[in-house]
Amino acid sequence: MVVVSGNHDTQRTYFLGEVLQGRFHKTAGVTIDNGPSQRKYVSWRNNLIGFTHGCHEKHQSLPMLMANEQRAAWATAQHKEWHLGHFHSKSSKIFYPNAEHQSVLVKVVPSLCPADAWTASMGYSSKLAAEAYYWEDGCVATFSHSPS
Repeated sequence: MVVVSGNHDTQRTYFLGEVLQGRFHKTAGVTIDNGPSQRKYVSWRNNLIGFTHGCHEKHQSLPMLMANEQRAAWATAQHKEWHLGHFHSKSSKIFYPNAEHQSVLVKVVPSLCPADAWTASMGYSSKLAAEAYYWEDGCVATFSHSPS
């Protein structure tokens, strides 16, 4: 599990990660990445997936950040993707870092977080949802849930 803090919940997210580490520290096959890095990566099979909240980095900079921060995984991965949450609504864009590299998909994933007072006052709204992704040779399935 990769724990990525948001821009309003850094302490709470950290402590949630600590609780998860405490709960699963003896569970085989379960690891919790609760480190302080704002950008985290999972390299699995021929996939490289980056995670960040998305409030600091420019989306068009993410592919080259991935290439520079994860050189070995970048060189071998056939599928490269970022998952961000800052905007709380679903969107995606493909970036081509340069002519020599494959494309990188940057996804803003939906959120289960209801609008707070500031968000509501600004008129922002989005459908609450959660998504899970099944990865083999790239993302082969997406599972979505929207509470009623």
